[in-house]
Parts: sequence; C-alpha cells; structure tokens
Amino acid sequence: MKNFLYTTIFLFTFSTTYAQLQQGSFFLSGRLEVQAINQDGGAVFSSSPLMVTGASISSTRVEIAPSIGYLFAGNLAGGLELSYSHSSTTVEQPSFSSIFPQTQESSLNLFTVRPYMRYYKNLGDKFGFQLDIFGGLGFGKSTADRLANSSLQKQKENISSFELGLSPGLYYFISPRFMIDASIGGIGYESEKASPADPAGAPSRQSSRFYTFLDSGVGLRVGVNLFFYPGRE
Repeated sequence: MKNFLYTTIFLFTFSTTYAQLQQGSFFLSGRLEVQAINQDGGAVFSSSPLMVTGASISSTRVEIAPSIGYLFAGNLAGGLELSYSHSSTTVEQPSFSSIFPQTQESSLNLFTVRPYMRYYKNLGDKFGFQLDIFGGLGFGKSTADRLANSSLQKQKENISSFELGLSPGLYYFISPRFMIDASIGGIGYESEKASPADPAGAPSRQSSRFYTFLDSGVGLRVGVNLFFYPGRE
C-alpha cells in the first residue's frame, strides 16, 4: 500500500504529460503588483511649476487585477483585465528650502480596463517564458498638496489615463490547472490628464512619459492562473 501511495504521488508531481497550454482553453487570472520608489536628493518639478532641488521622494503603489483569457493557439492568448490601483507619494523638502512646504503628500485611486495579448514559449515541461503586449484606459480620482498663491492647498482632481506597454515574465505550472507567473518591469508609454474637482477654477494638468527597465524603481508582478479545458475531465 505504501509503495502504491508513493508511486501515485510521484506520477502526480512529476508527470511528463503536462499539456496545459492547449488551444481553446480558458483561464482566470489574478495579479498583484507592488512597486516602491525612493529617491534621496535630486530635482523635483512641482505643479506651480517650480523646480525643487535636494528633495527626498518616497512612493508606493499597489495594484490588484483579475482577468479572463482565451488560448487561440498553444502559445498565443488574448484576454481582458480589470484593475484597481492605489498609489501614494511623499516629498520631503530640505530644511533650508524655506520657500517650499516641508512635506507634500499625494494619493491616486485608479480603475483601468486593459485588453492584452500574451505569447508563451515553453522552456521545460512545466515552466517557460511569456510576453504581454497590453493597452489600457483608466479613470479615477487624486488628492494632492499643491502650491497656489504662495500657500499649500489640498486639491482634488478627476483622472483619465492611457497606457501601452510590453512586459516579459516567467510562468510555472504547479498542477495541470494552476499556473503562477511573475514579471519585473517592462517598457511602454503612459499619459494622464487631470481635471480639477475641488477647488473650482484650478488649472488642468496633462503629462506623459516613456518608461523602460532602467527607470528608478522596483516593481514585481505576481499572477495566479486557473485553466479550464473544454471537453476534458
């Protein structure tokens, strides 16, 4: 009985008949992304706009994103992701910078709809490389301390955003139906438009940027995938 149990466990764990990436399969995913940026000194452009030198910046961002996907082929999938992200930033001015407030804080809550295409490349029986190409449209609200008329005011804004990017990563099947994937960084383009909500009459803002793996920040994306195989028990 013991030998039979050990044999069963071995076959379940090390089976070489994994065929998880099958054409016509559906999968549900959940992704968690955590990002942190810390910068001591340097130049910061405030919303006045004025330039601040020697400021320290700390920023954190957390994103939760469920999605659904479909495998058009054994190595190509498409899907749709819905995400919610929260970010906060604190800027600390040096004590000798008397014309600026010592501390400025901002936060952003954003909902994003993000269609994507994903390419898989097997590197072994259970693991491999994946590449995501994605776009996104987002909307949300932000709150920030900003300089206006030589005083610090808390301003609220309505945010709309657009993004287009490419993100590589690795995946690993822990069972025929469950896969985990992870990626660090990527390259892409982001743009954001902010319209004033409170106080009325504040100016609108618009910004855009290209980002690469060399940007100053550490970001880790971790996803869990559940596969469904139509016509298979």
